[in-house]
Amino acid sequence: MAWVPMESNPDVVNNLIYKTGVKQTWKFIDIFSLDEESLRFVEGPVIALIMLFPCGPEYENEVKANTALIKERGQHVSNNVFFMKQNILNSCGAIALIHCIANNLDKDVLNDGELKNFIEAAKRLDPAGKGDLFVKSKVMNEVYSDSVNEGQTRPPPADSPVNYHFVAIVHVDEHVYELDGRKEFPINHGPSDFEHFLSNAAAVCR
Repeated sequence: MAWVPMESNPDVVNNLIYKTGVKQTWKFIDIFSLDEESLRFVEGPVIALIMLFPCGPEYENEVKANTALIKERGQHVSNNVFFMKQNILNSCGAIALIHCIANNLDKDVLNDGELKNFIEAAKRLDPAGKGDLFVKSKVMNEVYSDSVNEGQTRPPPADSPVNYHFVAIVHVDEHVYELDGRKEFPINHGPSDFEHFLSNAAAVCR
């Protein structure tokens, strides 16, 4: 199963999240620079980031090495982190969006509806179970298909190999987490209060 890759375009992303029930008091914007001076001009509050980056053999090798290191050393992951596996090819954009939304329900970001019902049902499942439920429930399928075709560029076929990947950076229980549905588990990047989340999340992206 494969989806058309999502364009990295705030208009496309916001159109998609509003169709899934996110309240229009929230929005995604582009951040063009991750240096501290530029971050001061980003409108707040910032409750999540989505990072888009190129991936290839070097990245895959780094992921394997970091995964092995974390397994060896261990890490703390809050039980309140919502993390799901990516089981659909090229759905990393949608998975990143769900990670951003599901880990901020306490901030009243989502109206009642299909996506909220999915998140509530998935909370009790492990990451693999969440991913399986996402596939079976077909949540977002129709609105995703409509939205990704409204971008500025013509999307490639669903089964096209894509060398870019979306991941979410979120703030849960005073820690910064990297959530990548292709990885085995969330990555805890250390403590952070909410005030300094953007700065610390940008450091992860750098």
